Amino acid sequence: MKPSGNVTIPPGHPIPEIGGVVEVRYLYAFPESEAVYQPSYLGIRSDLKPSDCQSSQLKYKVI
Repeated sequence: MKPSGNVTIPPGHPIPEIGGVVEVRYLYAFPESEAVYQPSYLGIRSDLKPSDCQSSQLKYKVI
């Protein structure tokens, strides 16, 4: 697992388990750090495993 930033869990949403998979919408990612910019929490994803999540799926800002 590689950190990509922080996202706020909105009120009324359950706190995800450590190591769980969540869906996050973001404006773009920075290629140097792979950190996401303006993340928004969408919810828990029970249909995916952590191994399904790859940094190659990030959409990077065009410089």
